[in-house]
Amino acid sequence: MIKNMLPSGFISQTYNRKDVISSTSNYLLQSDSRVSLISSIAAGTASANKALVLDSSSNIIGLNSLQTNKIIYDTAPSYYSSISGTAGGNLVIDVGNGGSLSTCVIQNKLTQNGSVCQFKAIGTASCDVQYYLTTGRGNWFGLGSTSTTHLGITCNGNTTIWCDYMNNNIGMFNTSPNSAYKLDLTGNAHVSALGVNQYTQSAMIDVVGSATYLDGTGFNRCFRASGSNASPVQMEIQCNTGASTTSANACFIGTITANDLKFGTGDSTKMIITASNGYVGIGTSFPAAPLDVSGTLATYTIGAGGTASAWSYNVQTNSYSSLGLGPYSASNMAALFRGNIFVNNTVFTSSDRRLKEQITDYDISFDHYNQLKPKIYKYKNEDRMKYGFIAQDMLQTFGELVSFNENEKLKKEDENDPDDGIQLNIDYSQMTAINCVIIKKLIAKIDALEQEIQSLLDSGSYAQWKKSKN
Repeated sequence: MIKNMLPSGFISQTYNRKDVISSTSNYLLQSDSRVSLISSIAAGTASANKALVLDSSSNIIGLNSLQTNKIIYDTAPSYYSSISGTAGGNLVIDVGNGGSLSTCVIQNKLTQNGSVCQFKAIGTASCDVQYYLTTGRGNWFGLGSTSTTHLGITCNGNTTIWCDYMNNNIGMFNTSPNSAYKLDLTGNAHVSALGVNQYTQSAMIDVVGSATYLDGTGFNRCFRASGSNASPVQMEIQCNTGASTTSANACFIGTITANDLKFGTGDSTKMIITASNGYVGIGTSFPAAPLDVSGTLATYTIGAGGTASAWSYNVQTNSYSSLGLGPYSASNMAALFRGNIFVNNTVFTSSDRRLKEQITDYDISFDHYNQLKPKIYKYKNEDRMKYGFIAQDMLQTFGELVSFNENEKLKKEDENDPDDGIQLNIDYSQMTAINCVIIKKLIAKIDALEQEIQSLLDSGSYAQWKKSKN
């Protein structure tokens, strides 16, 4: 039975006869091919040689291909609208030669790992947009070429990202990335934070090293810098692969080629470690010993900003006077140590005459020397008792042996103390010359006494004196 079929293919009337057909009436024979178009139709499903009938939700599935000049469907969908193929099939939108689209928007409700939306120019290259659901680093989209062609992303007509299929690398702002690099950037770059081999940055530049340190095992290379020469000078920053709980698990900063390592400020070398013997030079680029410190240009300032007094000592008159508030600078200071210095061998002091001027003999009286006040004491942070002098006392007698340096922890406690923040020090090495003068005086005095005694013995006066005592 046929119901209500119009001449256009839709049914418009009811007929009971199945064996009659007329060109003037709308009777159909059962054998007529048009009957198959409308028999056994499943609503919402496309079948070969069958009419299309939408289901109750206005959907149709099962189309193999659809060719039309225009598709307009639901310009403002309430949630999702779809054109879909069968499971494992493809959705192809073919824009032929000469065709143009002012806008082409394809929204794909992708719900499975590896879901693919493919754009393809028939007979040439193709490009995939893929969506992946993951549990590790979040969901992500992928855009790529599925054939042996390059992939370019342009902005305002200029290629900004270029994927080279031959070398499997990327060029940014260039279409010929160097095959030696996975990423070849032309121009400047700005990043707010950079992680290398690291997904979560805890610093502006956060690098987790890889590969093994050349001078042994257990170190990772984190950073390498090289010169432009074909055989370049190279330096690296490396970190031990062990746990931080072991203090011996160190970091390394230095050259990995046989070259000196320099440190400096103001684009000028201030310290060097030589490659040939590992000597350290401070203030010199040519260290002549394991530690070579040059103080030619070094100065030490007392009372910078007019906060402390400096003192001058006159050796000849054995007197000192205040120079007033600083600043007062002492030149040629090579090093300043605020703790003990331990030496396993000998300490040498340069004393070549050619380095000196205003050379005169030195003399001292017994009375002057007798003003020295030797003490026994211990430092506040030590337990051992020591022998020596108090710098405040020495300043009153041998002020040339006293030097000053800043120590913000010290406060003025006594009238003989310098101002707050100034520490007094004694150069004990100069005591050698002072003691030598006194010892020579004592030797001379002993010699004179011995001669006087011998003279008395020779004259017999001693024998007479001794007899008188008996």
